[in-house]
This record gives sequence, structure tokens and C-alpha cells, in this order.
Amino acid sequence: MVQQAMRPSGADLGKRVVYGVLWQYGLTAFRIVITLGSTAVLARMLHPQDYGLVAMAALVTELAGLMANTGFGSILTQRVRLTRLDLDTAFWASLGIGAALALVVAALAWPASRLFSQPELVTILCISGLNFIIHGMTVVPSAILNRLLKFQADAWIQVLQLVVRAAVAIALAWLGQGYWSLVFAGLVAALVGAVVELVVVGYRPRWRFNKTFVRNNLSASSSYLGSGLLGYGSGNFDVFIVGRWFGAEHLGYYQMAMTLPSELRNRLAAPLQRVLFPAYALLQDNPERLRSVAFRSQKILSVLVLPIAAFMVVAAEEIVAVLYGPKWEPAVPLLQVLAFGGALRALFGLVGNIFFAIGRPELVFKVQLLVLPAVVLGTWVGSHWGPIGVAWGMLAASSPGLYSAHLAWRAIGGSLTDFMRAITTAAVLSVVVALVCLGPHQVIAQAWGPFASLIVSVTLSVVACLAVLWLGDKPLLQPLLDRLKRVRSRS
Repeated sequence: MVQQAMRPSGADLGKRVVYGVLWQYGLTAFRIVITLGSTAVLARMLHPQDYGLVAMAALVTELAGLMANTGFGSILTQRVRLTRLDLDTAFWASLGIGAALALVVAALAWPASRLFSQPELVTILCISGLNFIIHGMTVVPSAILNRLLKFQADAWIQVLQLVVRAAVAIALAWLGQGYWSLVFAGLVAALVGAVVELVVVGYRPRWRFNKTFVRNNLSASSSYLGSGLLGYGSGNFDVFIVGRWFGAEHLGYYQMAMTLPSELRNRLAAPLQRVLFPAYALLQDNPERLRSVAFRSQKILSVLVLPIAAFMVVAAEEIVAVLYGPKWEPAVPLLQVLAFGGALRALFGLVGNIFFAIGRPELVFKVQLLVLPAVVLGTWVGSHWGPIGVAWGMLAASSPGLYSAHLAWRAIGGSLTDFMRAITTAAVLSVVVALVCLGPHQVIAQAWGPFASLIVSVTLSVVACLAVLWLGDKPLLQPLLDRLKRVRSRS
């Protein structure tokens, strides 16, 4: 597998991309069930403050993690040709950076505990910093899987990590370990995933290092790092404001409200991004095919995320009651606002793949220069109305994403009009979902309770969306129809 990754072939690319997408999404339902199921259990065993403390610690670890984002993984994926020395150099550089960052996080633990007035953060951060060493071990094997479009193996590794994380977290929470159940669950899952990935890929690093490779990629790495720093600020400033000004309990509610929108991105947008980045990279010299693949992928993603976001907005009260329990009721209005913002970030995140695939990461940096001031201004103004105001401020700050779409499509010979056409069907479906669920779900909730309301609302939404697609955009359903025909023929 390592030898194949040095000179990957573009033969049957379309078939391999479709196969990769099917594998990623084929396990998505399973991953969502694991994540939401474990979250529902943990939400009843832990307190909002536990989630708030872990979210505060994540602010520090994510900031330090940007230093690990030297772009080696993306560079290894994007390069047309690689040598074994390049792989070994990237491995040792990533591992060394990870070890150094573990020490940096430990050094930042005490100042962070003082900043948030939470002494528990000292030990949480010292333990959490070990994740950077583990991450350094996975940069090269992950890049090899991406270059070879081995998405089946990648999907199963992710499932394994989710199962381990859920099992460890629930077991420790049952033993009364509080926030430690969340901290150690992530650490153990990351370690298991890293070991399995190294075994599957069969990569064994050799004791050698090429300074020229690192030096030649410093400019590209600085672009990844620069855009990452700005992306960190724009993606976490709201969490900082809520945690610093309103405390761990309010941050816990805010963090829990972010869980479902994050799932929307991680389980629907992220798998497609993982498949499409190496595919885009192989098509970087063929703008016409790149535009075609980008348009269709943007359309598919928008049809998945926008109607689901509309459903979360309408049925937020029932969702929180069923999944998390009555003590999480303050998260309802936060979920309604954050759901739509999460969908927009998922759509604009797919656009960013184009920049990296064509070797233009500086364009991501350019966009983030606009996004960060919008986030700071929006959340600062919104904070005068509490955490809900912060959430509205983050939603308003999503607007520069349109400029990102404009730049990306222009870079491959298209325009913003192409992006808008790609999401038109999804916008119509979102309106349909809202209209179908808005009245019935409230009546059913009062008569039979929130669980029955959710079941009926989900059923009505799925039926309505399929009917609209059948009548207005049947080609989008064709892959699913073909798959059903093959299943029926085999049976």
C-alpha cells in the first residue's frame, strides 16, 4: 500500500469516488446512532458543568493543535509524486511537533485555569495534551489512505473509534468519574484508532529525515497554519465568550446545543470532504471535470444538510426532551439558532476543499481574514443578550462564506451562480420540511408526547422530501433507485 501511494493512479476515478462516498455514507447512520445514543445516555449521567469544563479545555488544545496542522497530511495527499523519504520525514516531523505541543498544553494549563476560574482545567489539559503525540502518528497513514482512495478502511476505523469512545465514556460516567469520562474516552479512542491505522496501512517509519522536504513545504505549511489560526478564532470565539463571561454551566448548555449541528457537519459533510479532497487533487489539471464533480457534490451535500437543519429548528424542543432530558431545556433556543449556522458552515467547508486541491491554500487564509472580524464583532455585540445572542452573532458571521464560494468557483472557471444553483433544490426542501412539521408536531406532542411527535415529524419530512425530489429532481435519486433495483434483483 505504501508503494502504491507514492504514484497513485487516476484510472476509474469516478467509480472509486462514488464507491468511497457510498462507503462513507453507508456507515453514517451507524455512526450517528452510536454518537447520539451515547450522548443521550451521558447527558443523563453528567452535568452541564462537566461538558462546560471539557469545552474550555478544548479551546486550549485546539489552539495548540493548530501548530500541529503544518499541512503535511494535505501536502502528502495533494502531491502528484512522493518518495519514501518524504513519508518518513513527514512522520517524524509530525510526531516531534506532537510531543512538543503536549508540553505546550501542559504549560498553558495553569494560565487557562486562571482565565476561566476553573482549577480543574490544570489536570484536564495535562492529560488531554497526550492526544497530540497520538495525532502525530496518524498523519502519514491517513494521507496514504486518502491518496489511494481507501475510504472503506478509513470508514471502519472511524466506526471503531466511535464505539471505543462511547464504551469508555459510559463506563467511566457510570463509575461516577464526571468530566474525566469525556477526557479519557477521547484519549483511548484516539490511541486505538492510531494503532489500527498503522497496522492496516502497513507503514513502518525509517530512521531518516530530509530537511529539504520540510524547507520546501514551509510556505505551503504557513498558509495552512495561517488559515488554521484564523479558522480557530472564527470557530471558537463564541465558546470562549460564553465560557469566560457566563461560566461552565452556561457553556455546557451551549456545547450540548452544538452537538447536533456538529454531527451534521461531522457525519454528513466531513465524509464527503474526505472523499472529494483527493479526488479534486487528481482533477486539478482538468477544470471542466473538476467543476462537474464540485457541482454535483455541493448539490448532494446541501440536500442532506439544509433540510435536516430546518427540521432541527422546528422540532428543537422535542429533540432536546427526547435525547437529553428535561434538565437540558435551556439548550432549546440555542439549538434552533446553531442548527442553521452549522448547515451553512458545512456547505462553505466543502467549498474550501477546492482551494486546497488546486494548491491555493492562501485563498482560505484570505477568506478567514474576513470571517474572523465578523465573528468577533457578531459575538461581542450578541453577548449583551446572553448565550443566545452569541449564537445569533455566529449565525450573522457566516455571511463571508458567500465570498469564499465566489473565489472557489472562480478559481475553477465557474461563478457564484453555480454555487447558488447547486443549493436551490435543498432550499426548496428546507421550506417543505418546515411547512410539513410546523403544525402537526406541536399537536402530536401535546397529545402523545415528544417521542411520538419526533417519529411522526421525521416520517412526514422524509416522505415529503422524497416526493419533491421525485417530481422535481429525479436524477438526484437515480443512484439510490439503482441501488434498490440491484438489491431486489439479488433477492
